[in-house]
Amino acid sequence: MNKQAIPNRWFPRRWKVVLSFLLGLLSIFLMFGLGETWGDHAMFPGMAAYFLISQYFLSRGNPQAVCKDWPLILALNLPSLVSTSICLIVEPTWGSKLPALCLTLLAVACSYAGAGLAARTARCA
Repeated sequence: MNKQAIPNRWFPRRWKVVLSFLLGLLSIFLMFGLGETWGDHAMFPGMAAYFLISQYFLSRGNPQAVCKDWPLILALNLPSLVSTSICLIVEPTWGSKLPALCLTLLAVACSYAGAGLAARTARCA
């Protein structure tokens, strides 16, 4: 079985990190759009699906995506980590801090799940 990463010839690795960060910035706007329009019941599954699909497409073709693509995972989740940190500092009550914290943990978990799914798909191909 081939254990080496299959390079995406159309996109160099350093630009993937930049794209990952831009997708993370887009997730902040998506979060506010989903949350304000349809509420928390749509925001949590929508953001989970967004991070899973984004990380899957960033890591596809890499059979060791969970171990090797941690810069992509970090760049994808960095804007939500920063916004959650600001929310934890500024918000006065735990009732308003808890959803932001749960959403960030969900985003990191779904990013790793997307990388794991991409690695599994690359190993089976």
